[in-house]
Amino acid sequence: MQCHTMKYHYLLPLVLSSTTYKKTSGTGSMDDGFNPFDPDESTPLRESMRDRYVGETFNLLSLTWMHKYMTYKVQGFEKLTGVDVQMNVNSTQATWFSDVDEDIEGPGFIHLYSSFGNWLPTFVEKGGLKDLTEDVRNQVGLDWFDIMPAIRGIATYDEKVYAIPVDGDAIIMLYRKDLVEDVGLPTPKSWDDVLEITEYYADKDFNGDGIPDFANCFSTRSQDIGGTMFWSIASSFLQTKGTAQGAFFNPETFQPKSTEPIFEDILELYNKLVQQSPFRDKGEYGWQDNLAEFQAGRCVLWYNYPGPTKTIVSNQQKNGMIGKLVYATLPGMKCKDNIQCPNISPDGNNHAPFLAGGGMTFSVSNRATNKQQRMALDFAFYMSDPDVSYRDVAYPDSYLDPLRQRHTAALSNVNSRESQAFLAFNWTEEQLGMIKEVTEFNFLHKNYVIDLSILGAFEYQESATMPHLIKMWSGEWNTQQTAQAITDSW
Repeated sequence: MQCHTMKYHYLLPLVLSSTTYKKTSGTGSMDDGFNPFDPDESTPLRESMRDRYVGETFNLLSLTWMHKYMTYKVQGFEKLTGVDVQMNVNSTQATWFSDVDEDIEGPGFIHLYSSFGNWLPTFVEKGGLKDLTEDVRNQVGLDWFDIMPAIRGIATYDEKVYAIPVDGDAIIMLYRKDLVEDVGLPTPKSWDDVLEITEYYADKDFNGDGIPDFANCFSTRSQDIGGTMFWSIASSFLQTKGTAQGAFFNPETFQPKSTEPIFEDILELYNKLVQQSPFRDKGEYGWQDNLAEFQAGRCVLWYNYPGPTKTIVSNQQKNGMIGKLVYATLPGMKCKDNIQCPNISPDGNNHAPFLAGGGMTFSVSNRATNKQQRMALDFAFYMSDPDVSYRDVAYPDSYLDPLRQRHTAALSNVNSRESQAFLAFNWTEEQLGMIKEVTEFNFLHKNYVIDLSILGAFEYQESATMPHLIKMWSGEWNTQQTAQAITDSW
């Protein structure tokens, strides 16, 4: 794994001091004082911390692609509590894990970490995170059990709570209906369907600019979400008997599943998808680059978390895609019967929603002072407030995904505040049904994947997987060599 020294991020601090915010009406920017998250709105959770930290300061790790959104949230929290939040460390996708890891092992400068849920075991074992169990139990207005059970599980380690989830991550698919069903291709329910679509569009130009476009758009970059993408697709083949079976290790032998014969078939399938993705022309390509390709009309199928997918859907009118976008679950493996796949879906496929990434969470530094820990944790609670966080998961620039049962259930009522929040960002009523169905499918499924919430999870998914996949995609290795290399790395 490449190491990124934190001192480089400190050279460009993004310090946000407390200021006076003027509430205005309509849309606007941070510069004119408008905050779309209504920092003046009163909720039981907010009232429990009003004016609690006047004149105090704590440090928060921020993320480059969420900076605008986090600035809004910081402004609101500063106004509510009187605290001064310092966002001095601004991590990129590539440096995020190492920035947290290096601070835990080094200076302890950061008081509140944002991280993926499956990173928790690594950071807890290093003694870096505070046990939040009692705080969660006692927090007014949090409604912990409204969070989807699978997501709550990701926030715990060794039966203790170490994180506050603000995001429900599972890779989903978005596709162009006008380029699939409308031209007679099958709805992508299985990976066989996806291969048929991929072969149909192989090296074809479908946006009329004379340049071959892409059947598939997803991350193939190291230190991005390339590893997560691979395991999300592989899981429907590797885990067929329910969540307890696991997708990574054989539960009886504890050998990695890369040793199983089906693994080479998975590698062959995945290589075919990659060769008709931007990797074909550009090499390693991150999720943000793939987002731009889909926005430009160059992709048929898009695979990512719901968060980035919101950006595409909210821009569908501007990009001429209104009425063309279908928000769907990730395809599955075709099954013979319910003996092979006890949780077989009505379409005859085995699905294994990949929750092993864990979604974005907030964790408190174990080395911060008691006052700093309390301020940091209150900000995490503020982010998770069930009475207002439906706006956060609807807002395109938050990149956060639905995670609360009440917010998801409310999407069946077009007049609910949750539905209205999505409609305000150009979702259609039909797409509201899609996001409800997909979210509940993924997080309530009996075969979701969660078994890599273990020590070293990030390294398993990324640095022990991606370099070997890239050699295969580049033609240096065959599937057998790739499977063996992954096994050896694990």
